[in-house]
Amino acid sequence: MRQESDPIRIVVVEDEDLFRQLLCLSLNQHPRVQVLNDFQSGESSLEWLECHVADVALLDIDLGNGWNGVATGLRLKERQPNLGIVLLSNHAEPEILRILPKHDVAGWSYLLKKSARNIETVVRAIEGTAAGLLVVDPLLISQLGEMASPYHKLTTRQQHILRLIAQGYTNNEIAKQLFLSEKSIENQVGIIYHTLEIDSSGRVEHPRVRATLAFLEMAKHQSFSP
Repeated sequence: MRQESDPIRIVVVEDEDLFRQLLCLSLNQHPRVQVLNDFQSGESSLEWLECHVADVALLDIDLGNGWNGVATGLRLKERQPNLGIVLLSNHAEPEILRILPKHDVAGWSYLLKKSARNIETVVRAIEGTAAGLLVVDPLLISQLGEMASPYHKLTTRQQHILRLIAQGYTNNEIAKQLFLSEKSIENQVGIIYHTLEIDSSGRVEHPRVRATLAFLEMAKHQSFSP
């Protein structure tokens, strides 16, 4: 079993050779991540993971011929239910997350490939996914316009905090960004959960996952551009 201090073990599935090589090189230089292997197809990654254990798989959604990233992720999680899945795409299609089984959405994340230029964004998604959260690309979050109630019941600061939660930031990281105490952020997060009628006990589902899903649900009528 992986200890909290151990690097997160990942596999990368990407059919574009150059992008895959650059991504693996960048991730292997990060102290909190260890790339175990990389593959050009979903089928080859499934075969390898039959005999090995990883914490997270980074999957390009468009893998050319054969399974796409979503189909690959579903098959991988059938065999390793605790495996986190980070989907990578050239196109902004967050509705992909909404078609995942509701009981299985925790531990799935969605990033645009252009965001992979910032390795910390990728690592934050990897860490959130490994922790069983749902992380959405920051570029998609920034493209969201006005959204319907109950989002409007939140203050401007609470809306900002919710957006950061959806990007995978921890309370401590949010506090540093907003120059507030972590306790203050914890209190604001509690208010957000109450306003959005989210069970914060964690008995049914991680509240941060439910908060991100609520954010996506309220934004589902918005259009996203790549």
